[in-house]
Amino acid sequence: MTVAQPIQVTVQGDDTLCIGDRTTLTAFGATRYVWSPSLGLNSINTATVIAAPQTTTQYRVIGFDAHNCFQDTVDIIVAVGQYPTVSIGPDSLTLNTGVRQQLNPTVTNGPISTWAWSPNINISCTDCATPVVTVKTPVCYAVKATNIFGCAGTDTICIKPFCENTQVFIANAFTPDGDGRNDKLVVRGQGIKTIRMFKVFNRWGQVVFEKANFSPNDVSAGWDGTIKGVKAPPDVYVYICEVVCDNDVTYTYKGNTALMK
Repeated sequence: MTVAQPIQVTVQGDDTLCIGDRTTLTAFGATRYVWSPSLGLNSINTATVIAAPQTTTQYRVIGFDAHNCFQDTVDIIVAVGQYPTVSIGPDSLTLNTGVRQQLNPTVTNGPISTWAWSPNINISCTDCATPVVTVKTPVCYAVKATNIFGCAGTDTICIKPFCENTQVFIANAFTPDGDGRNDKLVVRGQGIKTIRMFKVFNRWGQVVFEKANFSPNDVSAGWDGTIKGVKAPPDVYVYICEVVCDNDVTYTYKGNTALMK
């Protein structure tokens, strides 16, 4: 004599998917199965079914033993998520070298659980929502935003750097009197890789100061208002400065500065 025993049905399978995807659900512990509702299922009377619902759906499977003496019921909710849409903004931005630009993507169909930015070049973070990039060289940034359902959206933005004369500042006057304020004629700027050459001339075209291959904003590389160790007379001097920007473009700047007591 065979005595039928109660059964216990379990279900395995991925219970979260993106719209348009499918998941495999498999029931265990019984001999015969009936699934419902049938919407989105490829079968309703097999242990393993393929579910492709268009919206979040609660499926129920009833399992029966071989003798139809016992049955057990299990419910499983298959959550369906929408693919997020991500927009960083315009396809490209043209910005001064040295500028720090925050990227602020807008998203639909969140919430977003993970962010992934690439490449990891001149960017403050690769796993945050709003990184800050420092403009140096041409680069296209891609972002992948994944929501809580595991569905991902992507977008790309290209940064095009340029260098212009407003990025270099050389004072139109300085006072080398040793008071610690504006004592030197310094080449200042942002987005500048190096100062290739800086020369200062007197009114007769004679070079009174020159310096090559130094960094911007370096006070020690500035002109202290002396000529061969002797204080230069107050006058208007002409300078020429050649710089290499972060994007490797070379620019030459010319101007006048007044040496004042």
